[in-house]
Amino acid sequence: MFSLEFIQIFSYPASRKAIHLFRNRENGEGVMISSEIASLLEYQSLSKILVRDAHASHGIHYVLLQGVPLQEFKIYLQQANIPGYQKATRLLLVTETGICFLLSKHCKEKRIRIGEWLLYQILPKLRDYQSLFYYQKISSLYLQESLYLLIYQGRMGMLDFQLTEVLGLQPIDYVAYGCHGYVENVHVAAFPPNLYQRLIQEIQDFPSSQAQNSLYFFYESGIYRLLNKNSGPIASLLQKALEREIFPLFRQLGTHWIGIKEEEICMLEKNQGKNNVLTSIMAETKQDWDILSERQRILGSLEKIQEKLMNFENKSSVVWNENRQKMEDMEKSHGLLKKDLMMQQQTLLKALEKLDELIAKLGAQTRQNNSFPEVLDPPSMKILKEICIKLGIYHLDKVTPNTVLMRALIDHVHSLETRDIEKFLQEKLFVVPGENIVWLKEIDYHFWKK
Repeated sequence: MFSLEFIQIFSYPASRKAIHLFRNRENGEGVMISSEIASLLEYQSLSKILVRDAHASHGIHYVLLQGVPLQEFKIYLQQANIPGYQKATRLLLVTETGICFLLSKHCKEKRIRIGEWLLYQILPKLRDYQSLFYYQKISSLYLQESLYLLIYQGRMGMLDFQLTEVLGLQPIDYVAYGCHGYVENVHVAAFPPNLYQRLIQEIQDFPSSQAQNSLYFFYESGIYRLLNKNSGPIASLLQKALEREIFPLFRQLGTHWIGIKEEEICMLEKNQGKNNVLTSIMAETKQDWDILSERQRILGSLEKIQEKLMNFENKSSVVWNENRQKMEDMEKSHGLLKKDLMMQQQTLLKALEKLDELIAKLGAQTRQNNSFPEVLDPPSMKILKEICIKLGIYHLDKVTPNTVLMRALIDHVHSLETRDIEKFLQEKLFVVPGENIVWLKEIDYHFWKK
């Protein structure tokens, strides 16, 4: 089971309903109890919305605990003094990705405001982002090109023109607060033009936008909402890359981000941009120009080296996580196989003990049978007639019926089986077709075999 860490209990101001926030220690993602979120958002149950949704996946949007993992989680809740779940037979947990997935759907205004409280005030407490803005470039196994992932106002996302470029869409110029289902601070936010200018000066290969005065930052829930309206193969690959690889990777504690502080942006506005300052300096002398050009070339080379190192580090981290998961699965399978073998061994030992007991009983019965003749229940008239017919025995003395002869034979042979009686007649009494005399229990029986 994944390891959870209890962070804090929060109470929604309007309804005073409480939720418990946990963190997944493995990937840093926020996790909440489904029943608490359902009560807060006034859903009857989230299992119908998440578990039965074809686009939602176990381990990404939700985690269903039962059996041993549930018992371990109950023990942790008891240690953390969180009551109310000790009698549960199964428990549904909703991940941070699952919360964004829920809010990407059409929701009532009241649920949207609760979602804004969760995304804007609660979940950012899982991470300590001291700078105003962060960025990082990452390569995905699902996509052919690299992406720039941004953190703005404590939440991860991408700019609108980045998404249109990847998805091959027309510029998103129709997005406005309250229109087309995109809500401010839940799905999108206006992106400051001065911050974008600082960004393109900081990153040489950052994609450019034609509409620099009307930029929109798509939060994770807004990205899912946009992808749900685009059913192309690229949209599906981008959603898998974000949900399964990129967002989980950058939610981990200790992930390397490049930050831009708010005072740097203010200074940029006062100086009217970094490019103007550099241009005035480089125009002084040719020698200074050469020095600055060489410096820029070296900085560019270093940035490329750093980018390659980061890509290698990210890919290595993904491969390491996959290998670790495989090793854990192998260890779990080995433990289950060992347990299964031990149970089979115990079952076999019990079977051998029962077999020994049966052999001992059979030996005792054999010894008893050798000492005393076997006592058979008197055969019925139907059985006697059937044996006579199968053996083809016809008695000559009309006074004594065939059944009396067969009763005497059965009593002598100690068996009701036809093959045993026939064997006795052939081997012991030399019965052959023709006339014979059989002496059994002081009675002479004359019979012939057809």
